[in-house]
Amino acid sequence: MTHTVTAELHYSGTWHDVTSDLRLSAPLTWSRGYSLANLKTAAGQLVGRITSVDGAWNPINPMSAIYGLVGRNTPIRLSVEGDVRWYGEVSWTPMIRPGGDVYTDVAAGGLLQRVQRGTTPLKAPLYRSIVADAPTAFWQLTDQATDATGRPVTAATMPLAGTSTGQAWAQLDGPGGAPSKALQLCAANALTATVSTTLAPANTGRWELEICVRADIDTSDSATHFIIANWTTSGTCDDWFLTCDRPDTPGNGKIKFEVWYRHDPGAYRGVDVDVDETTDHWYHVRVTAYQSGSNQYTSIYCNGSSLEDIDDPSSTTGSPTRITLGPQLEGSPYFTFATAGVTSVGVSHLAVYTAAAGDHYAAATGYAGETAGERMQRLGTEEGITVTVAGTAADTTTMGAQPLAALLDLLTEAAATDGGLLFESGSTLGLTYVPLAELYRRPADLTISWADDVMPTLRPALDIAAARNDVTATSTTLGSHRYAIETGPMSTALPPDGIGRVDTTVNVNPQTFAQLVDIASWVAWTLCSVRPRYLELVLDLDAAPSLDVTGLDIGSVIEISDIPTTVDPDTPRLIVTTIEEQATNHRRTLRLGTVPAEPYDVGALGSAGAAGWADCRATTTTEALDATETGVDVAAADLCAWTHADGDYDIVIGGERMTVTAVTAAAGAPGAYTQTLTVVRSVNGVTKTHATGAEVHVADPLIMARR
Repeated sequence: MTHTVTAELHYSGTWHDVTSDLRLSAPLTWSRGYSLANLKTAAGQLVGRITSVDGAWNPINPMSAIYGLVGRNTPIRLSVEGDVRWYGEVSWTPMIRPGGDVYTDVAAGGLLQRVQRGTTPLKAPLYRSIVADAPTAFWQLTDQATDATGRPVTAATMPLAGTSTGQAWAQLDGPGGAPSKALQLCAANALTATVSTTLAPANTGRWELEICVRADIDTSDSATHFIIANWTTSGTCDDWFLTCDRPDTPGNGKIKFEVWYRHDPGAYRGVDVDVDETTDHWYHVRVTAYQSGSNQYTSIYCNGSSLEDIDDPSSTTGSPTRITLGPQLEGSPYFTFATAGVTSVGVSHLAVYTAAAGDHYAAATGYAGETAGERMQRLGTEEGITVTVAGTAADTTTMGAQPLAALLDLLTEAAATDGGLLFESGSTLGLTYVPLAELYRRPADLTISWADDVMPTLRPALDIAAARNDVTATSTTLGSHRYAIETGPMSTALPPDGIGRVDTTVNVNPQTFAQLVDIASWVAWTLCSVRPRYLELVLDLDAAPSLDVTGLDIGSVIEISDIPTTVDPDTPRLIVTTIEEQATNHRRTLRLGTVPAEPYDVGALGSAGAAGWADCRATTTTEALDATETGVDVAAADLCAWTHADGDYDIVIGGERMTVTAVTAAAGAPGAYTQTLTVVRSVNGVTKTHATGAEVHVADPLIMARR
């Protein structure tokens, strides 16, 4: 197949082919990828040169036809036979040489060249979620000064003002979706703070109020009963308040919220329900009221669950007119309040809507429990960038609460937590994520020939450049877990028993500590494969016209066929992590960065053989073997015995792969079993003798997937 490269610039609302002006005497090079060693996306780059006679391709030149149309970050894409291989945004450096060539150097980057420059943390998830629903009034009561008055977020909202005695601004740790300090309404077991504001929204026949509140109370105290908020409306049900109480059954691990409102003069109607006590004591409460004919319908939600629906005939909804936080109704003739069992009450967010709004409970938790893929896609949608997840986003690992961080840091954290590959897309200006699950036991996407397709620069490397055998996985909320490989050829033991200690730390954000434990061990083992790394894997696409690399991308698996046994006795299986393409007048080449795929070839229960085999790790030969003997006598020094119950499988001794076709029953005592394995020799082309005491291992060991 041909490998013609086409370059296009997007301006004046369409794509323009500029291939004829490219100077391919200077290489046109483009690249992108992901580093599994440091768990970060590699910024895509494109470098080239374009002929610019009379300054035709100098965007600074007013006489140029592209003046005012092309400039900084002009979209550019490169295609090969209609397949878009690179997409980015270009910058320009005109070169002027009197009496010499006139050209312009072009340098382009993918999406990351813009995204990675942003270091300002995104607003907290709860803030972003509320603002996206355009509240009529919104107060974010976190990280405000001691003398604050409850500064509003929406321009038309009045500040929360009133008595400041007892208020403790920026005192309590906020909820997961607002990880900063929040307002404390109660101090020293007494509710003494009152903050209020006056509203005048339009009467739309609907209003919603949401509040994120922390209630630390003694649930066994039968007298505990206090007000969190009170609001009035212009409807017939005009006086509302939210209270907190000990549960009907003290000590049952629940807390009670009550919503009361006046539906007749002097008469209040209320609904109460027990909800589970949360670990951090923050609750997201939402009250909605809307008009339907002559009736008002009211719904109450807590932590995303509907608690109660109320129908009030012959009632008008109106709109909120006043809101007050704190115990201003103590001493009311209708209710008795007691705060003896109250430790503290906090409020982080208060919002009022006069149109239907979504439920923001997930945002209030910082989207704890959403998967890494879902988080990437949500962040992409919120920030207006395309994040494509290969496979199913719901199959990725679950995340902890979203922290305050810049966009790229959040995306990188999600990718590192799941363990997949995040990279700049080749066909669009966006990001692509290949989840860890998509790398498990992935069949080869491309098979290349050692003799015909690969340039002679390819070589295996037994080194420790990418090895990390002592890994600490760290989470800001869960702490850290350290895992070290302490035995074997890639262990922390000093040479020749191991490679010595090579440590690293990975910053991740899983939902549970058990996941943190798995991450540390998984990273260590995937970075410490005993398989060689393959360096300088370059494909000469003009010398191999039949090689179709159209579908090759980051995360693809390639296999190298017909590799000499003297180079590598096993067929290399490699995961592509970086791609660099280069085109000149004479040839097009593809340079691939890879990692061994074998650590990702996990087992599957109920799939014998293809799943991998459990290894008797302490087995050695009890006799010397010549190059042809097919009866291998072995001894197992652990509580393990060999079997043939699931059919043939391969073992490896001294680099020679053999197929086991029969196994004798174990003789002797557990921990000292002896057996004979009947084998077919030299199935990988290695023919050699073996000494007594040689280690015996299954050739395709069972690898457990990460949870």
